[in-house]
Amino acid sequence: MNQDRNYALPYGARGMDFENFSWEIRPDGKVHFFAKEDGGAHWTLHPGSRSGVLDFHETSVDENGTRSHKTLFMMNVEDVESLLNEVGLVLAPGLLQQFRPLNLRWVRRRRITIVRDPSSTPAEVAAVTYENRRKRLQFDPQKIQQALEDAISPDDLLVMADGSFRLMAIRRWGTRWLGVGLKATDRSGVTHLLWARPEELVEFGERAQEVIRETAMKYLIPAENYSKYLSL
Repeated sequence: MNQDRNYALPYGARGMDFENFSWEIRPDGKVHFFAKEDGGAHWTLHPGSRSGVLDFHETSVDENGTRSHKTLFMMNVEDVESLLNEVGLVLAPGLLQQFRPLNLRWVRRRRITIVRDPSSTPAEVAAVTYENRRKRLQFDPQKIQQALEDAISPDDLLVMADGSFRLMAIRRWGTRWLGVGLKATDRSGVTHLLWARPEELVEFGERAQEVIRETAMKYLIPAENYSKYLSL
């Protein structure tokens, strides 16, 4: 069955191409990840629609052209929701704590430049990408550069679509990235402007990886049991 129309990416694309790697969702639901500089190696996330087991494995090719497969982890599909809920209860509050209210008077006083993230909405993604011959999205460097050079005024934040933006200090002696901003409208229609420092988000991301790793270990199927599912 052709599932192209179910994908949310622009142009009906099934994945994305970056400089060093790419990913693609196949019509059968499998997700493939490709490392462009790793001798043809790729990784596959199997949704487990038949076996009931989420399977992530590596396919590598040696110098003789022989393929080999290695299972990296397995997890029961029914446990995925529990894992996400448990991780979310820990990480969601922590992530929100990294952001603080953005005062537009402070932005004006400090002469901070605001640049809209060109991938905040599907329409913006479509404006800076194109579909290549593999049906994957690829960013147009010139359009990305142009989007990052188009500054908006503080007042524009109040009327733009919800999404993310950058806070930049652009001076004669150089440009400094001050923070990541978010515009979000709640259910009552109230607009919220928030921002966080990049170094704080990086530090939080490192802590989040450890939380995810430790939590996932409780749900992963032991390696000695892989053989029960590989033939399904």
